[in-house]
Amino acid sequence: MPERPLLPGASLEGLPESGRLVVGYSGGADSTALAHWLMGQVPRERILLAHVNHMLRGAEADRDQAFAQAFAKSQGLAIQVLREDVAKLGIEAGDYVCYDPKTQVTQSGFIKSRFLDDKVSAACILAALKLMKDKGQKPRYDVEATFTV
Repeated sequence: MPERPLLPGASLEGLPESGRLVVGYSGGADSTALAHWLMGQVPRERILLAHVNHMLRGAEADRDQAFAQAFAKSQGLAIQVLREDVAKLGIEAGDYVCYDPKTQVTQSGFIKSRFLDDKVSAACILAALKLMKDKGQKPRYDVEATFTV
């Protein structure tokens, strides 16, 4: 049986051929799979894992940090760890922290904004699903539309 690619469809196309690739690394399955995939794509000295310990989960967060550091060491990867007690900033587990959406209005009146784009995309998906329901159509495959708020 042929080996399945680790991350089918993943590509580094468009990235510079030199310089560091900084990768957010939680130590979970997704970021570990990404790190393994990258190690097969570029020299290890190009990879810098970035781990943030928000200090919100006590000993569990410390274990995650220790795991991230041990993984990096075992794989010969550089790692940068930031420990920040975000509770002192008034941020608690479950809070949403948002970045500036960098809204721009073009000369033609077109509005570009990260959050607006997300809302428009969600509206398009919901409109398409409603149209299919109204026409009694079913998707070819099982579909589960999930939106986070």
